[in-house]
Amino acid sequence: MASVYSIYRDAYPITKADADLPSAVDAIYIGGAGDVVLTTEGGHSVTIKAPPVGTILPIRTIRVADATTATLLIGLQYQANYGYGVREESLSSSVADELVDDSAAAIFDDRGENIYV
Repeated sequence: MASVYSIYRDAYPITKADADLPSAVDAIYIGGAGDVVLTTEGGHSVTIKAPPVGTILPIRTIRVADATTATLLIGLQYQANYGYGVREESLSSSVADELVDDSAAAIFDDRGENIYV
């Protein structure tokens, strides 16, 4: 799994609402004080009480509820092919064959995509 210091490929302001975000985010930057009420990609509702301003919450999130009191929220999405390892399909077949032998087990990232490390 990518660390909170990974490169992000996209970022957009989050509007608090009791509806799903346009697309799931991998992390949320907290710009202003308050609580964050979110729904994880797994469907669990969670309240993060008073995270420090400037925090990046590394929680895959599909919704930020209207009950959230924190402000200046930014949704972050991880850079493809960074932090998850090297994806076989992103390499030429000869390079991939050199990196992955027949005994290597398949490894899946948190999105269910097959990767090799």
